[in-house]
Amino acid sequence: MSLVKIENNSLKMDITRNFQFKDFSKKKLLARTLSGCDVIDNFDKDKEYHGVYIKTHKDGWVIIGEVETDWYTWVNEFRAHHPKYGQVFGDFETQVYFESKRGYNHFVKYHHFKEWDYKDI
Repeated sequence: MSLVKIENNSLKMDITRNFQFKDFSKKKLLARTLSGCDVIDNFDKDKEYHGVYIKTHKDGWVIIGEVETDWYTWVNEFRAHHPKYGQVFGDFETQVYFESKRGYNHFVKYHHFKEWDYKDI
């Protein structure tokens, strides 16, 4: 785990704080993504989705993410915020940044990434 300063991320949110991160890029055997239901209210697995969606969860996390659909619906890039645990954002296939380890652990406990094979689509 390292500490970095992020000026801006790919979801175009302006941030200037120190964040810790986990590097997932060296462990890439399968796709590691959030599900469409993490960012889409009333998610329907039979519908196609594309674009940026946002969802507020009962556990306090608000998650915004870029959704892709090609037989399966997934979210690579995301940003999540919790009033108590702060921010978690990134891409589980490369790097995920977080304000605190406690916040990261809480996030993945309730919104764990799914592992699947891109070849399956």
